This record gives sequence, structure tokens and C-alpha cells, in this order.
Amino acid sequence: MIIRPRSLLAGLRSYVPTLSHFRDMGGSTTSARYCYAVWMRHLVKLSEAGLEKIPATVAELGPGGSLGIIIAALLSGAERGIGLDAVAHADSESNLRVLEEMVELFRCRTSIPGHTEFPQLRPVLLDYAFPAHLLLDETLTQCLAPERITAIRRAIYQKGNLLEYVAPWGNAGSIEPQSIDLLLSQAVLEHVDALETVYACMSRWLRPGALMSHVIDYPCHNISSHWNGQWACGPRYWKLVRGKRPFFINRRPHSTHLQLHVFNGFKPLLVEVRVDETGLPAHRLAPPYRYMDKTNLTTSGSLIISQKTKGKD
Repeated sequence: MIIRPRSLLAGLRSYVPTLSHFRDMGGSTTSARYCYAVWMRHLVKLSEAGLEKIPATVAELGPGGSLGIIIAALLSGAERGIGLDAVAHADSESNLRVLEEMVELFRCRTSIPGHTEFPQLRPVLLDYAFPAHLLLDETLTQCLAPERITAIRRAIYQKGNLLEYVAPWGNAGSIEPQSIDLLLSQAVLEHVDALETVYACMSRWLRPGALMSHVIDYPCHNISSHWNGQWACGPRYWKLVRGKRPFFINRRPHSTHLQLHVFNGFKPLLVEVRVDETGLPAHRLAPPYRYMDKTNLTTSGSLIISQKTKGKD
């Protein structure tokens, strides 16, 4: 059996309200070091793609258990941070704890946590040194000043212009059009069912010239012993596996994301893929997945950094 029995059972149980149990998708985001590692890795890759300074308004799609990555952006010099979630996960106490720990990481110019601490975390960097060329001492002095920390601490409880949390974000109207300078996500877009809608919303939210940075994981997320086992399920069987779980993988391949970037007015600046040729061969996959080209068949993850083209709404 390609799909693990427990995964099929979980899908079936989700049809029965008294038996269903949905996992908190917050993951490791309540860890300050994890959030610091994610933000810094995106920042380094954005620099490789041409970013020269910290964007004014930074948003994260799917922050999960805390707003730690947004807090890291504020401590790096962003003027405003926005968390956009489908379901409210974050709470003020967790965010406050993450803030206090995060401040020390910045004050110490801590190196970016690497493979030993977070072996599955992407993107992978060649150099995990603190990115001093992006986070200048003058900027950090201002961002780590007591009054700035107090303002962020207050915003965690009160929310507002400095720190905004929109959950559920629902539709494009949740955020003012063309108000975001950088939007990022970490292993989120593979869980979005209405993927076309989300890309259209992101296009509406970002200013012309703004940037997006997305880490996307395409594997089966442990529902199969084969990393691409999710593509071996026909539609009827997949309906049973997926069940009524509110968060699950959408099975959309790498090319779909690239196409949606371009269709919604984003120009890819940096695309890195993780190749895995150990999965099921094409002839063992279900239509239409068996007809995918080799790139899609072997791409188990990607980093896509893109820029909103001018004149596109």
C-alpha cells in the first residue's frame, strides 16, 4: 500500500466530528531561534536576488504558532509587520516570549542557526554568518533601543499599525491594495487549497516592485513511504485520504507555482529547486501526475523569489 494506513484512517476519521482531531499547524514557530533562522535565511536569499535594504512593510502568509518572523522583521528595521493566517494560532504570551528571546539574538549578532540545529529547514545557505551587510550597526541600534522594544511589546497586545494580525484573512479585501513591500511564506503554499485565489490576493496586496519569497515543500508530508506517493492516488482514493481536514497538502507541482507567479504579474528573480530522484517512477503515478515532465517529477522543494511587475493590479 502506497499510502500509510494511519494516514488513510485519519482522513476517514475526519468525516466523523466526534472522532476527528486536527493538528495545530503552528509547527516550530513558537521557537525564537527557529523564527530567527527562517527570517535570516530568506533575508540572505533576498539579498542574492537584489534586495539592498529592509522593506518598509513586511507580511508573512501563514505565521502559525507565533508572529516571530514578523517580529524579526521589525527588529531588522521594517516599519510595519503583518501576519496573515487562515486560522488564528498566535497568542500574545507566546509572541512576547519570542520577542524577548529574539532581541538577545539580534543584540549578540547571532549566527544563523544551520543544519545541525534545523536539519530540515530551507533554504540552505552557503554561509550562516550574521548578515552584517544587510543589518548595519546603526540600524540595529535604533531597532533595539528600549523605546522601540517597548513599542513592539505594546503592539503585541494591542495590535495596530506597527503589528497587525489578520486571521482569518479570507480575501483580498483583508489588506489594503498595494500596501506590502515584502511577503514571505515558509512551507505554507503546499497546504493552500484555493491556490489561484491566494496568488491573486498577493498580487493585489503588493506594491509594484515589491518582493515575494516562498519556500514550498512538495513531498507527501509523511503520508506515504515514497516522497511522491501523494501523486499515486486517484481522485476517489485521494478524497478519502484528504478527508475533511482543514489543512492538508494540495498536490500542486512546482510548475503550477511558477505559472501562477507569472499569471499574477510576478517576475521570478531567483528559483532554487531541491531534486529527489528516489520517488515512484512516472508509470506508477495516477493521471495526470504520470504525465508531468521530469522537472516536476523530481522537484521535492523550491525557493521562489519574485518581484511584482509595475502596472499589474
